[in-house]
Amino acid sequence: MSWRNTQYTGGWYNIDKNTYIQDKTTGKKYALIDTENCAISPSKTSIEFGQTKEFVLYFPALPASVTSIDLCEPTTTSSWKFYGIKIK
Repeated sequence: MSWRNTQYTGGWYNIDKNTYIQDKTTGKKYALIDTENCAISPSKTSIEFGQTKEFVLYFPALPASVTSIDLCEPTTTSSWKFYGIKIK
């Protein structure tokens, strides 16, 4: 994933340790295993205004039958919710 900071001076980002992806067909959830270049809350990764950062979120391998997932950070205030991600 990548994120460009177009809004915040001296910004930061992180992700909740309970973030998961969910198979849209079966409802099965797969928990976040690790990250690369994205801190897990309460730690933070800095990002300056105008900067773009690339990061990786690691989850367990999905069965070949999975065709669509949602990625959800479970906190109610988070905007890290991506619905209907298609898997090829």
